[in-house]
Amino acid sequence: MSLGVPSALINDFQFGAAQVFALTGGNPDLQEETADTYSFGTVLQPTFQSPWLSNISASIDWYQIKVADAVGVLGVGNGIRYCFNDGGNNPTFDPNNYYCTLQDRGTNDGYMINPRQPLLNLGQFNVTGIDLQLDWRLHLGDVGLPDEGQLSVSSAISYLNSFEIQALPGAPTYDYAGTWGTAIEANAGQAHPEWKASTSVTYSRDSWNVGLRWRHMSEMINSARVTSPTSTARGVDAYDVFDLNARVTLPYDTSLRFTVTNLFNEAPPQVGDVRGTYDPQNYDTIGRYYTVAVTKTF
Repeated sequence: MSLGVPSALINDFQFGAAQVFALTGGNPDLQEETADTYSFGTVLQPTFQSPWLSNISASIDWYQIKVADAVGVLGVGNGIRYCFNDGGNNPTFDPNNYYCTLQDRGTNDGYMINPRQPLLNLGQFNVTGIDLQLDWRLHLGDVGLPDEGQLSVSSAISYLNSFEIQALPGAPTYDYAGTWGTAIEANAGQAHPEWKASTSVTYSRDSWNVGLRWRHMSEMINSARVTSPTSTARGVDAYDVFDLNARVTLPYDTSLRFTVTNLFNEAPPQVGDVRGTYDPQNYDTIGRYYTVAVTKTF
């Protein structure tokens, strides 16, 4: 009642709209965000005599990115949830709590009226992870095979160790690594998989090559379970997609390239937090498709 829902509707109030219009704008009190970034890495290029290992290299990088006074927009849905103490953000259910002041309600039906999404200094982010790059190349003739072609493998692997977000100074800090869904605010993005990888295997000979790429994204729980561990909100399964590519060099400085993206027509996972039920930023939403390109150098 203190938030504007009429007393006659308290026991059976239902919000029937799936979307609401929100007011988004500037903030004269906005301060610049600051960041401290740390990284450490090494590159390994061993000099093995064996042709199986003579062309191998690896690099590994650890990073930490700490952003204070992060500038962003608090999503309407999150503002409502935190007003009602989701994640311990309003333990006394105070109607004057900051999150509660971002929304007004109609006096007759209790529906929200133009909830506000101002730019805010939202607290801080603390992200840590490891990036790994592996490259290997083998000349088949060097190992006694009757083939003068070359086989190469390249793999980029990323491990997200932590993605900690504090909504506002003094608010609880939560780790969203391994989760999918709108976290604290819209700019934090949707997907925070612990593992992402892209691995390519290519065979090259003379003027042509053919390759296969594997793209992997690990499974993720719904971000709602971070602040509410008993939540039954659905996450997403691991996602694996394969792409096929081929290229041939033709006379007169011309090349022809052919690709099949999403070779096995892997469907994207359905997600409930995004309009249209798919996440186009991280998954292929149109299935298998083909590309043919001709390049001519003058």
